[in-house]
Amino acid sequence: GGRLCAGSRAGEGSGGQVLLFLEAGSVTSGDIVDEDPVTGSGGTDVILAEGASWSGMLRGVHNFTSSSGSFAFVDEIDITGDLFANGTGFSFSDPGGSIGGNVILGGGATTTGAAIGSPITVGGNVDIDRESVLGGNWAISGNLTNSGRIAPGNPIGRISVDGDLTLLPGSILDMEIDSDDADVIEVGNMAVLDGSVQVTPLARALIDTPYPVVDAAGGISGTFSEG
Repeated sequence: GGRLCAGSRAGEGSGGQVLLFLEAGSVTSGDIVDEDPVTGSGGTDVILAEGASWSGMLRGVHNFTSSSGSFAFVDEIDITGDLFANGTGFSFSDPGGSIGGNVILGGGATTTGAAIGSPITVGGNVDIDRESVLGGNWAISGNLTNSGRIAPGNPIGRISVDGDLTLLPGSILDMEIDSDDADVIEVGNMAVLDGSVQVTPLARALIDTPYPVVDAAGGISGTFSEG
């Protein structure tokens, strides 16, 4: 608990760079905070080696890079740069938070969490490799490209994409429906469909009722194979 790393950027220190490295297999908790004004290339980068586990609050961090392990974010996160995950399990709290750059999920990485009303906002693009799963609620300013699996919500959820949605061959949309709601991906531009969609009915799901799982303002091309 408490503070694991707290940046102080008074005067000439405002441009300093901090690298926080958590060793392979380590189990750590505590907040990582760097919220003072930054100049130039200053900032805090966090790197978690293979199998490291951490839980805590994350505020004002530049880039966050992890290799396997599990991470439970406490409260609203603030990453000004990119989130790189290789085989990592991320659990976001209901307040969600913001990632200013790109999100890259690889090597079986997974995400869960964030409430529908407070999704994780992403300033750049999100890319999911064939082994990884994007779960939870997201609001993505750029493009979303999926080679793996997308499973919105906790359970019912929303993913909004201001740019394009591209579902590549072999990808899976894992969607849940109930009597008056369903998982949905709302796309501001084009949606290119491929891969398959798997639908799980929850309690009181209605038979022979259409549920739009992808809604694209710029149109839809392609089709799903049978799920």
